[in-house]
Amino acid sequence: MYQFTIGVFLFSIFALSYRLLIVFNNYNEKTKSEEKLKTMLTETKLNALKAYVNPHFLFNSLNSVNALITIEPEKAREMIVNLSDYFRYSLKQKDIDFIRFEDELHYTKTYFDIEKQMFGDRVEVEMEFDNEILDFKVPVMILQPLFENVIKHAVSESLEIVKLKFNAEISDNKLKIEISNNYDPESISHIGSGIGLSTTAERLHLIYGNRNLLKFTKKDGIFKVILEIQESK
Repeated sequence: MYQFTIGVFLFSIFALSYRLLIVFNNYNEKTKSEEKLKTMLTETKLNALKAYVNPHFLFNSLNSVNALITIEPEKAREMIVNLSDYFRYSLKQKDIDFIRFEDELHYTKTYFDIEKQMFGDRVEVEMEFDNEILDFKVPVMILQPLFENVIKHAVSESLEIVKLKFNAEISDNKLKIEISNNYDPESISHIGSGIGLSTTAERLHLIYGNRNLLKFTKKDGIFKVILEIQESK
């Protein structure tokens, strides 16, 4: 009986130690994942800021303003306001991880309007969404890379008008966003990837623990990105 009791006691100690080891490993992995997420969020924000303050972007923007001053001064003033608005927004995101969909969309459109001034009528935008999604919380700067992708790998590479379609709706407590645009299948993109779709997909994986929240397809000259964002508490 004594040996049996000792055996049960040792087995209990072993089982408890094993359980604690599993809990510790899970906690360690979770901590590493959270640290990686924070790092990626910081890098994304820094990359976004860099994209807008680097000499190339600033030169193109100011060059467009200069060209508009004499022929369309009102548009030149509007572009300056948009630039100021977007710089201010970018700087405010230092300590923010989530933002209302309405605000995220507003500043993404501000960025896109700046780019549109550079490309004139070569890009058309069609947006469709319900007002009920405006308060939905989304990761900050999650939309901008998707629009940037259209500018860098469709508009910049095509001589034809690029039609961008944006649709957003809530389904099963998830915000589903679909962005599609036509592109020239014969063109070969030579412009930098920017933040990129892959980084956006990785951010979503780290935030929500799901690798299937961003998908894209290329078919019959149409590039389509489908993004799902889970509701945040």
